[in-house]
Amino acid sequence: MTNTELFRLFEGEIVLRYRPGKGLYETRRILKHFHTYLGEYPPTAEQAKAFLGQFASRKPATLARYVSVIREFMTWRGENLDVKVKIPKILPDYVKAGDIDKLVEAMRNKRSHKRSTSRDILLECAPP
Repeated sequence: MTNTELFRLFEGEIVLRYRPGKGLYETRRILKHFHTYLGEYPPTAEQAKAFLGQFASRKPATLARYVSVIREFMTWRGENLDVKVKIPKILPDYVKAGDIDKLVEAMRNKRSHKRSTSRDILLECAPP
């Protein structure tokens, strides 16, 4: 079976797994890039690792997405791809005290028929 036929068969698999949208688009894009990289050589775990090695300088989340797509393809083909990417946990941005004060002031000034403004302010200002 040629690579074109192989990737066309896998196309049916990914359409069933992903909803139309960015996930499906990204998966197709990565697989097309992998197909171009392979040419007419049959896909192997070594070639998949060499392909993924091109993206070692990318951010960990991007590399993890690439690894996930290629691993899924290789597993579907019946080969094991033992590549793992550790994604560091990202902390939320720091919120300045002045920004919180502005939010509380905006809540105080908001007119509401629910009479829940004082409760909401207490919840916002309560220590964790």
